[in-house]
Amino acid sequence: MLVSRYKIDDGKPLDILRQVENKSAIKPRQAEIEVELLKNGPAQLVAGKVTFRQLAQYAKDHIYVAAVYDDQETKILGVRSVVPAHATLNNLVAFFGDIDVRKINEKKLTDYQVARLTGTITKLRKVSLSIVDRELSKARRLFSIALG
Repeated sequence: MLVSRYKIDDGKPLDILRQVENKSAIKPRQAEIEVELLKNGPAQLVAGKVTFRQLAQYAKDHIYVAAVYDDQETKILGVRSVVPAHATLNNLVAFFGDIDVRKINEKKLTDYQVARLTGTITKLRKVSLSIVDRELSKARRLFSIALG
């Protein structure tokens, strides 16, 4: 997994995720990303060619990490409860898997909601609406990451 960080016009950092086969493929892939960025602009690259599984793994590695506190015991990074967040991401990955992020629409999200409420997803039990809503809020956070 290659994560490239760029600063776009407004100074905001832009993380771009791409799959690479090995270490020797990283530099050519970065060059491709830079060419695409110059040609199409940042909006085209952010959600392009990223599967839901890759996006969830990125979130596990960078967002849903153990909390880091400063001297005044204020949380500055991560989440207090890593295990439930990772479990939720695993549930979402069980349904969406390797679907391209750009192809997940309202119908697929509704299908996920129905499948979780009825318990038709393999190896996942039937749950209440509040749990599904919490899982969908994590999905919403992932999509906001993908879109910048």
